This record gives sequence, C-alpha cells and structure tokens, in this order.
Amino acid sequence: MAAKGTARRVATEPSAGSQPHERFERIYATIAAIPKGRVAAYGEVAEEAGIARGARQVAAALRHLPKGRNVPWHRVVLATGRVAPRPGDGFAVQIERLQREGVCVDAQGRVAPEFRHPF
Repeated sequence: MAAKGTARRVATEPSAGSQPHERFERIYATIAAIPKGRVAAYGEVAEEAGIARGARQVAAALRHLPKGRNVPWHRVVLATGRVAPRPGDGFAVQIERLQREGVCVDAQGRVAPEFRHPF
C-alpha cells in the first residue's frame, strides 16, 4: 500500500518470460485485429492479448507507439465507451478517425454500444 500522500505506482515490470517489447507487440497485434468501424476498450485489448488486468499496459503501449507504425490506435476507447481525453487535438483526431470509419460518436466522445467489437 502506498504511504499517505504518495501516488501508488502501477507495476510495469514484465512477468516471467515476457519482455515489455513482446507484450507491446501482442497489444499492437490485438489492436490491429479490431475491424474498421469497431472499437474495443483498453481492458478488452489487454485480456485478448493475454495480459490480465492490463488496461494501463495497453495505454503505455499506445503512448510508446513508434511514429509511422500502422496500428489503428483510434479504435481503443475507455471501458465506458468514451474516447479518452488526450493532450492537444488528440481527442478530436480520434473522434474524426472513428467517424470516418462509420462509428457513431457524439460530441462528448461517447461511442454507440453497437460499435463495440466482441473479442
């Protein structure tokens, strides 16, 4: 347990036999499998990639996504079905990309439930 007044740090150390690079590659492959016009939650991506309780690891993998890597990051949303807040214009860019794929997203970033991808 974290001491009072200090932030609790989420473990990002690899589990036995799994290096961060390997996990990120599994995450990227899982995201690439989400079809155009569908979305999945961070936790759903983690579970499908074989990473128990790994929603934050999915977020970390996306933060470290190499520029130019063709991974449809915009298809990953919060468990609530909302687009995650991002610095700069990232929120608007994600909504725009989803809408171009035919996903119904309202102005608050909520994705209609029928666009969720069932893994």
